[in-house]
Amino acid sequence: PTVVPTGWEAVWSEDYDRYYYYNLAEGTSTWSRPVYVPTPNISPRFHKPDEDAHQARNYDYLSETLEYRVCGIWRLKPWPSHGEGRRAARVAFLQDSLGALISVTLLTYPVVLQQLSAFLRCDDLSGTGEMVLLLAPDLLCGGMAQTRLAGVAWLGVALWGVGIPAVVYGLCFSHSSTIGKFDSRVSLGLIFAQYERRYFCWESVVLLVRFAAVTTSLSPAAPREMRLVLLLAVGNVASFMHHASEP
Repeated sequence: PTVVPTGWEAVWSEDYDRYYYYNLAEGTSTWSRPVYVPTPNISPRFHKPDEDAHQARNYDYLSETLEYRVCGIWRLKPWPSHGEGRRAARVAFLQDSLGALISVTLLTYPVVLQQLSAFLRCDDLSGTGEMVLLLAPDLLCGGMAQTRLAGVAWLGVALWGVGIPAVVYGLCFSHSSTIGKFDSRVSLGLIFAQYERRYFCWESVVLLVRFAAVTTSLSPAAPREMRLVLLLAVGNVASFMHHASEP
């Protein structure tokens, strides 16, 4: 990429075979290459009032943005004593915690799916044709106890497997206009940082592919060969989508 001033990013456009320039602070883009303009070293007595006001606003913006944070996440401020201030502090704490909550959710998403699917996996362990639950071989698949357990497990798989991608997509879509701003990058950067701007919601597609890969192997009526074919089909479709889109 071409060299650009601080605060700008040169992004290659596949559609137009040229670079466009993205302003990280304002979230805007332009085809014109930004030019670095050095600040003249002028004595304070020659400063104009509007220049002083502009510098003060910049200082206030940096003071609000570049705050001391615990573990780089939570803003380190004294807890207010009055009600309105406490309410604002709680909102700020929840906003700061959003990024950490997203990180934990994305990391535990496949693990939770695997744990829930363990209550649905049945197989013939004795060779007699009796399907038993692999997690608890004393439970026959199709029995009353296993049926109730499977119903709860299927509900958890559906809510977790589809709900989390839906929440991720909703968060990305609601911040689509402010995706280049500092606060959005701090809170949601883990979701869309690795993708191009037009594919900022692609992480929800990745989660749905994982959900499909888990659920295709859970059908007790389908033979193993059929489940393997379904898994290969899901993998091939996901690979084709990724290579065709190149997010």
